[in-house]
Amino acid sequence: MRAEREKRKLTNQGVKAKIKCTAFASEFLTDAKNRLNAKIEEIEARILYLLARESKLNALNQLGAEIEREVNALENMFP
Repeated sequence: MRAEREKRKLTNQGVKAKIKCTAFASEFLTDAKNRLNAKIEEIEARILYLLARESKLNALNQLGAEIEREVNALENMFP
């Protein structure tokens, strides 16, 4: 009887330890996942910023090319 109680006690302690360990691991993984998601959001924001910047640069280049064509046309009109 006593050995059986000790065995149950040890089993219960083992189960409680597993539950605590699982809870800790779950909390750790949730925290890691949240940090990773935050990093992903930072990277996505940076990509969007760079794309917008590239788009502005392309627009400026196109505008510059148009201005250059207009200047060349004016220079040809008045040699």
